[in-house]
Amino acid sequence: AFNTGSDGASLPDDSLRWLDLQQPAKIYQPIPDLHAKSFAFSPNNLQLAVFATGETKDQSGVYLIDLLSAENRKLISLPDATSLVWSPDGELLALISVFDPEGGALFLVIHVRTGQITFQDELPADFDVIPSDWPISNWGIPFPQSLGCLAACSISTS
Repeated sequence: AFNTGSDGASLPDDSLRWLDLQQPAKIYQPIPDLHAKSFAFSPNNLQLAVFATGETKDQSGVYLIDLLSAENRKLISLPDATSLVWSPDGELLALISVFDPEGGALFLVIHVRTGQITFQDELPADFDVIPSDWPISNWGIPFPQSLGCLAACSISTS
């Protein structure tokens, strides 16, 4: 999965795209009108969680894309989100969000089936160690994810 940038001569469209390495000539673009900012594959490689923005505030949020059908649904509306990370069982999605530009960043855990926030805490300004009482502390996954980090990439072995 990737989003497009600018070659310097054109404006970037930041549209999410992905390709199957078995058919690299076919490029999928499931949400062409939205700008993908952050994304992560589910542990079973069947879904892609994407934070995307659109022309209006109502379009901004985390979307789930079924990679077999290319259908998508909005999981939750958020003005901004980074560091999307799936729980090992694929039931939860952790991320960093800012609900209010004047406020600080929040750590959220969202239940994937229901879209409900199951855990929320303020992100400490000097965040460098995951607190042991946060659900993600036992997932065995680095958090937060670094921009451009290949941990969000996935290769299916099936």
